[in-house]
Amino acid sequence: MKPLDFMIIGAQKCATTTLFELLRQHPDIRMPLEKEVPFFTEPDADAARWCEFTDEQFGDDTGKLWGKATPQYMCDPEAASRIASLMPDVKLIAILRDPAQRTWSHYQMDRRRNTDQRDFTEVLDCLLDEATLQRSRRLPVPAHDNGYEPEYEFYVAWSEYGRILQHYWEHFSAEQLLVIYTEDLQSAPRETLDRVLRFIGLPEG
Repeated sequence: MKPLDFMIIGAQKCATTTLFELLRQHPDIRMPLEKEVPFFTEPDADAARWCEFTDEQFGDDTGKLWGKATPQYMCDPEAASRIASLMPDVKLIAILRDPAQRTWSHYQMDRRRNTDQRDFTEVLDCLLDEATLQRSRRLPVPAHDNGYEPEYEFYVAWSEYGRILQHYWEHFSAEQLLVIYTEDLQSAPRETLDRVLRFIGLPEG
């Protein structure tokens, strides 16, 4: 079984797509053609299933670094332990954005999908209720199997980066987790990408 060499775990609405597309062009990196191809959000994420998954997504191209990007891995409270049990040495990349901006962007996405047309202030008043927030932190990640499902219950909970990353720090060493920021990718793309390449073990540039 060939494990992943690195994984972009999120967060959603923080330029994971941009980072995925940039890394996918590297000649020494192999990634699935699509970004959000989940695996560790499933309860049966074992070695046998992984071999089936890689046959479909990576083929026999084992001479390159394998990576994937799935923002849902920062939303699913079980993902960190599932990843650690199967790939304890994988390197993880979290790209983060100002949490208020991420929350607003998530809300705007649901507006475009027509799954939430409420006023933003009304939404926040509901979500910042402590009981509601506690519930939102435990909800499963929407699968969107039959069209877009509303994600309004996650606007705030998925912006709690410290709480979310704690799941990963419980299973991985600090050296295995790189945190970068959307603003750095925008303002200094070359330097930020070089930092990512160094982290996953490739030459800069």
